[in-house]
Amino acid sequence: MGRSRYKILEDRYPYFLTSTIVEHYKIFDLQQFRCVLIDGLNFLAKERNIEINAYVIMPNHFHLIAKGEDLGIHLARFKSYSARRILDALDEENLKIWLERFREAKRNHKKDREYQLWMEGI
Repeated sequence: MGRSRYKILEDRYPYFLTSTIVEHYKIFDLQQFRCVLIDGLNFLAKERNIEINAYVIMPNHFHLIAKGEDLGIHLARFKSYSARRILDALDEENLKIWLERFREAKRNHKKDREYQLWMEGI
């Protein structure tokens, strides 16, 4: 399991959450990657019964106000899925400079992956 700083103690309360791209790279300047986040948030709301109260997508991070059962688990899965979709799209579109940046940003203890998109615990 990842090193999350999220401390979801009560399912009934909304939480303000922030997730940031490694090295603060501005990947969300590209609309297609903002759409990946929006699609994932819609999935959380419809399929996982996560109540999304508000969100804002900035160039290198997003903020979310949400509540729901197992919110931390669902958010971790959402981030994993969104990272995979973004990295696959970068590869398909031959945007190698971005892939190299995410390869260089990977933490040494991350032995199970080639790239790291999201900052740890944020």
